[in-house]
Amino acid sequence: MKGRTVLRFVALALVTALVGYYAGMSASTPEAAADPLANRPGSSVDVPQTDGSGPSHSPAGSRQGSGGQASSSKGSDAKGSATKGSPSKDSADKASAPKKGGNQPGTATQSSHPPAKPPTSQPRPQAGPVRFGKVTTSGPGTDTSIAEDRRALTTTFDEFELAVDPTSAEPDATKTVTMTMPLTDGVAGETLWVYAQGFAFLDAGAKASVSLGGGGRRIIQGYATGTDDTFLQTLKLPARPGVTYQLTFAIDIDRGAGAEGNGYLNIVSIDVEIR
Repeated sequence: MKGRTVLRFVALALVTALVGYYAGMSASTPEAAADPLANRPGSSVDVPQTDGSGPSHSPAGSRQGSGGQASSSKGSDAKGSATKGSPSKDSADKASAPKKGGNQPGTATQSSHPPAKPPTSQPRPQAGPVRFGKVTTSGPGTDTSIAEDRRALTTTFDEFELAVDPTSAEPDATKTVTMTMPLTDGVAGETLWVYAQGFAFLDAGAKASVSLGGGGRRIIQGYATGTDDTFLQTLKLPARPGVTYQLTFAIDIDRGAGAEGNGYLNIVSIDVEIR
């Protein structure tokens, strides 16, 4: 009898322990752990305001999901806060990508303005022919006449001459005349023709020469003993527009030392033409 009473107390203790065990298991279920604040009297939940200033979220949305998701939210929040400061790959790609409409490397920028028109070239006035400016000649007894179109002139001399004989103090003599002749602007490519006319008489060993020079050129023509005739010498120069020419004409006669001959040389006129 006494043994049965002990068994009853043991069975009752086992039942009490089982009831307590299952009661503890029910308290730790996911439903109870998902919202610990719901089991605490006096606790409150902040609900976001929905005044239209931003997107609204339902408080229930924060509680949705299983208990495993709720318990892992703390870990996910920590992971998100750790990566929040570093930009994602997509944002880096967007930052490095060129903006639409921007200048691409190696591409030309197209302006919305129409291209400026090139300046209209004005026709140049037709240049006229080259003409003589104011011509001056050195030495006495000269006279210069210029044609109306100022493309031809003639200068005559009264004293541009030399004469020697056995009684001359010097066996030779030289005389020079210069002519300053500016040209106006005009069409290039024409020629300046210079003509010198005169007379030479030489006997008994006398000889003479006539030289024409200008524009970097010079020609000399000699006359030997026995010459008794007129002469015509020609000098050709390019008629450069806007250039001033300095022409030089020289005559020289030499009767020779101890010679008893006579000699005479002159230039009577200078003719110049542009053609």
